Amino acid sequence: TEVWSYCRIIFIILVSRDYFQTAHRGHNMSDQRAEIVADKYEIETLQRLYAKATDKLGMDSAEIREEGRRIYHKIFMPDVQVRTVNTGDDLIAEGPDGWASVAETALKDYIGTQHLIGTQLTEVDGDRGEVESYLNAWHKNPDN
Repeated sequence: TEVWSYCRIIFIILVSRDYFQTAHRGHNMSDQRAEIVADKYEIETLQRLYAKATDKLGMDSAEIREEGRRIYHKIFMPDVQVRTVNTGDDLIAEGPDGWASVAETALKDYIGTQHLIGTQLTEVDGDRGEVESYLNAWHKNPDN
């Protein structure tokens, strides 16, 4: 039986100019708009990488799972705390590897997954950014 699960996820990401390693930009209105667009793109890319990494963590191959872990290290700070809410047994993990272990455990019984990011609403205010989006997660059981 194919299992479709829909859930709403919200990523709140602190945006640091140093993190994005951006060059100095001018301060006229056009430059400010370009900077905001670039920051929004960077934030939304983190989300897309999250979906890609999570799919890799659900694979049979240790090599592919390790690739997923490497992506988590690119998108999460070393001291990140990730938690789920309203999922029955709420989960909390420390660091990229902690969350990767949670994802691997949750996905280990499936033979395939696909995590699709939907609507992305991103706001940037100075060095702080926030994105809210919807996730459609598809999980395939081995008996299909």
